Amino acid sequence: GGTGLNFGTVPKKIMYHAAYVQNVLKNDAAHYGVNSTAQDFSWDTLKQNRDAYLRRIQQEERKELEQANITILTGMASFVNEHTIQINNSSSSNNNISTVTSANILLSLGSRSVLPEENGIRQHCITSDAYLHMDKLPNKVVVAVQSEGYIGFEISYVLHSLGCETHFVLRGPTSMRYADSEANALVDSEMERLGVSFHRESAIA
Repeated sequence: GGTGLNFGTVPKKIMYHAAYVQNVLKNDAAHYGVNSTAQDFSWDTLKQNRDAYLRRIQQEERKELEQANITILTGMASFVNEHTIQINNSSSSNNNISTVTSANILLSLGSRSVLPEENGIRQHCITSDAYLHMDKLPNKVVVAVQSEGYIGFEISYVLHSLGCETHFVLRGPTSMRYADSEANALVDSEMERLGVSFHRESAIA
């Protein structure tokens, strides 16, 4: 568990809000009499403030769990038998190994993206999680989407809005094929209006 807080909704929505603010300053502020070109953007400041906010939330969540008398064990877990789990905390100084036995065990599992080894993909590409940890904003990026979901769309919007030349590669004709067709057409046209380059019905070779 923990995907939403650490790699999903919370950090990515912070990035989205930063992009939204930048777009307002660039495209809408003048209509309200605000004279701003929004040229002075710091990726380092955004990243530092985002990570500090995440740490505060993590601490608050941990405190609430502890106040509810919930024991937190950190480490790599594996089944000993159908009612017993062993947790190996290799990061601790004395390499603690804990064992928990229960009549019922609930698994809340996440997943991790795997990059293919072919054509240098692992050497030159990153996943949607890794983009949160980039040291600097690139000048140019290609966002390749495998499933026509919203994550690639969101990352394209963020990186382009913050000043990165963005190319959005889609396997199909639209960015989010499972979304309402009218809504999909609207957001695609808005992204193109903002300057994102779409490459539809394409594939990364």
